[in-house]
Amino acid sequence: MSADHTVMRKAGKLSGELINGGERIEREDCIIAATALLNDEPVITRNSEHFGRIDDLEVRSY
Repeated sequence: MSADHTVMRKAGKLSGELINGGERIEREDCIIAATALLNDEPVITRNSEHFGRIDDLEVRSY
């Protein structure tokens, strides 16, 4: 999967929504989340609490 213009726009939107809601997430994690959302895939992570702040994102812990 590549981080193209569509992914970057989605990542920016996610970041802005989180900041407006008083939350913050690293830029790289916004890109990961955007890629997963746009490809209808889950994020598999040890940091489920971190990614859990993003609406509609399926997060799986390991």
